[in-house]
Amino acid sequence: MAVQFFRHSAYGFEGRDPHYAPVPKLPDDGTRPLLARPLMLESLAYELRRYRAMQVNGRNCLVAGPRGSGKTTIVLTAHEEVDGESKAHRCRLIRVRLHGPSLLKDPAGFERGEDGIQEHVLKTVLINLYQTLCEELAFEYRNYCKTRLDPARREDALEMAAELRLTLDGAPDASAIRSFWEAIGAMPGGVLFPDCQADQGAAEIVALATASDAYRSCTGSYTRATTDEDSAATATELAGKVEAKGSELRDLITSAALTTGAAASAQYAGLPAPIVALAGASTALLSLSTLSYTSSRKRAKSANEKVTFLPDLSVSSLVHRAPLILRRLRQAGIAPVFIVDELDKIPNLYDRLTSVVSHLKFITADQAFFCFLTDPAFLSQLAEANRERADVVQRTIFTNLLFLTYTPSQLREYLAEVIQIQDPRDDKERRELEMDAEALGYVLVNRARVLPFELVRAVAELRDDMGWLRVGARVPRQELAYQFHLMIQLAIEVVLSARFIVERIERDLNFAHMLGDALYYPNSQWYAGEQRFDCSAKGILSAIAASTGYEVRLSERDRDLLHERVTTMLDLVESPANLKREVKLAVAEGRMQVSQEVWEAVPEQPALVVKHDDDTYEWMYNRYGVPHKSASILDIVDNLELQNALEGIDAFVTGLATVSVSSDPDSVVQAIAPVLEALDKLASVQI
Repeated sequence: MAVQFFRHSAYGFEGRDPHYAPVPKLPDDGTRPLLARPLMLESLAYELRRYRAMQVNGRNCLVAGPRGSGKTTIVLTAHEEVDGESKAHRCRLIRVRLHGPSLLKDPAGFERGEDGIQEHVLKTVLINLYQTLCEELAFEYRNYCKTRLDPARREDALEMAAELRLTLDGAPDASAIRSFWEAIGAMPGGVLFPDCQADQGAAEIVALATASDAYRSCTGSYTRATTDEDSAATATELAGKVEAKGSELRDLITSAALTTGAAASAQYAGLPAPIVALAGASTALLSLSTLSYTSSRKRAKSANEKVTFLPDLSVSSLVHRAPLILRRLRQAGIAPVFIVDELDKIPNLYDRLTSVVSHLKFITADQAFFCFLTDPAFLSQLAEANRERADVVQRTIFTNLLFLTYTPSQLREYLAEVIQIQDPRDDKERRELEMDAEALGYVLVNRARVLPFELVRAVAELRDDMGWLRVGARVPRQELAYQFHLMIQLAIEVVLSARFIVERIERDLNFAHMLGDALYYPNSQWYAGEQRFDCSAKGILSAIAASTGYEVRLSERDRDLLHERVTTMLDLVESPANLKREVKLAVAEGRMQVSQEVWEAVPEQPALVVKHDDDTYEWMYNRYGVPHKSASILDIVDNLELQNALEGIDAFVTGLATVSVSSDPDSVVQAIAPVLEALDKLASVQI
């Protein structure tokens, strides 16, 4: 979202409509406006589109830029633009924010060595991934209930959506998640995409359940026991016992005899042989019924098995489980984009980040999209390591090196779009207002030192409570404080417009950043109230190191080039007449675009900066247009403008004394000619 700002009534007439519309206030959610579209934004969006289309499995992007340059804003803007296109591709880019200091500053992990650090990083990544996934799916679940269900079911379904969000905090299993999808009929097509394929719902449940299981592993310790028991027992018993005592034996014999007799009687009666045998057997069985018979057999078998599963939370386990989660997310049409921010607040960042990323590259570069946001110091150290050796590990740990930098013209183009002229009286007034707005653009960019955050702050300093900019008519081109800023910015852009500098900047963005810091180094001294400052090569690099917090390492040739460019810029500020000639030439050659009315507003007097011996310069005025030694008698004596004014006054007084009263008009005109000449001289003096 771009912020707009406009100026108060150019002439301040009471009751007259202002020439510019009021300025809306900046959003209160902490987001920063996107003031321009740097080349890095297009590069990042291109890589995100490839990732969304699965042309690449992942990317490991290093996004470097100074504080206040808008790194986070650029990454978020690229994500929003590409994700807006992703709905037609059935792929949702979810943004997972990671706090860099929390990710890499784990004292317990450092005590456990590299394995401990990597385990901490992986756990933090998976925890944040699950929480972001829950928010995304819960939101889409609720949206499904609101837009794709019948009104009769909507109230109950929205209650179910609220219950789902609370349930997800407890990391439910697949069966619990499935019940929610079935309750609203989202089991076939899922909740993410309308009219999706039949297995989309199942894919969403699988992805969420897998992430939920990993979340439980990362946030606490638990034991999941799977016990299988199998037991079998068989027993058969057959017992037989024969006991025959004396009397019983006698009875047995008698019974046998009876049996024989029964059989004989049956045979005598003429019965068939089988009947005769059956009769004998029956009699024998009856006789045996008084006996005791016992027989016993016994067999027993038993098997018991118990298995308890304990999750493996070691580094090697997480390394294998994390890719599985990411693959299942992609199968459900979800592509996570991890943004690791605030890394510039970590001491010794280079060693820590390169160690972690190199060990986990299998995940960060090959399975997901990671953006690591750092300051220019990290990029400089990386470039130095690559220059020293060709086989260093750091050469390949990042797939993309992106440096965020703005040109002054990009920020001025933004200002030109938002400063809109309203109801001018005529074409002449419109032209005057346009020139004021153009000059104001150079002033604001110089105050901001080409940093978007500082540009917003510079604009805020000019806003009143009603949203108008407190800038009067012609002030940006006639008030000394504005003229000084305009002069410095024009000198900087003349230096940057040299063709060999343009070519070098296009090839080496790291050098572009160094050159920008060097050219705005005198500005920083000016704003800090330092009158004298050292502009030797050593002094420039030392000042940059002190302001950025890292040592600048350049080749001797590049150090000399920085020094030459800075001194050239200061020499142009010291000699405004030369500056005007250089600007006019740059405009004629097409290297700059600035209106003549703007660069002609550069004052040739008084001198803003003076060069002393051995690369020492001195600011004569502060940034508010007030001389540093305004009360010094020496300054008054040496002030050329005051001397011209005194000479003019003396000539005026002398001329008046020589005028005699005469009735002859020609004599009067001749007598007052020196007086009129003295008045013209006084009118041209600026004090």
